[in-house]
Amino acid sequence: TDTDTGPEFAYYRSWQDGYGTAAELPALSQQMYLSGDGKLVDNRSKVVRGSRHYTNWPVPTSHSESSIAPLIGLPDPEPYDTKGTYLGWRSAPLTAPVDVVGAPRATLKVRSPKAERVQNSGDASDKLVLFAKVYDVAPDGT
Repeated sequence: TDTDTGPEFAYYRSWQDGYGTAAELPALSQQMYLSGDGKLVDNRSKVVRGSRHYTNWPVPTSHSESSIAPLIGLPDPEPYDTKGTYLGWRSAPLTAPVDVVGAPRATLKVRSPKAERVQNSGDASDKLVLFAKVYDVAPDGT
């Protein structure tokens, strides 16, 4: 009882010198809900009913990164998603900086009665395919 064992939670930060600490072990998971108004909310009671739609184009409409571009001397453009070709949700702005520690995992439950009818189709273009991206947006929008 006379020995200080350090903080309740510590983690190594390779992007800074030393360790980050917390007075207590942070929550290991958090449920968030996709609301019909485009908000990402922390409580089911905040979900607004609604539907949203997007359109698939026959050409690429988004870009996240290209590991090969710098290797062959090409610039890697900033990430983008063409408006109208995706659905996005935004959380309320954070009130303080947050370090995400460990390997994040997301579980997404989607209900699409129309897509359910064709999931066993032999035609790949019939099937619902989801891709997820998480962006950390600064107060200035970058």
